Amino acid sequence: MNLTVRQAITDAINVSYVTKVAWDGYATPLATNFPVGDSFLDSALKLHPYNVSEANSLLNASGFNYGSNNIRDSPNGSALAYTII
Repeated sequence: MNLTVRQAITDAINVSYVTKVAWDGYATPLATNFPVGDSFLDSALKLHPYNVSEANSLLNASGFNYGSNNIRDSPNGSALAYTII
């Protein structure tokens, strides 16, 4: 996946909101995949800020523009679509 697209996806995810809704407030948002208490966890890491404007700016600057169906197109003209697992 294109680096700019990954950065834009990161900008567009409101981790605090997802944590609150998906876990009913019983989870702590983390800035990493390592769980709290793991020896590899760097407690100095901060959550990436939620910033949809920045996500849109990144995609626009990289040629991922909105197509006629209001879905972003890749610079080659195909619909921007990825499977996230």
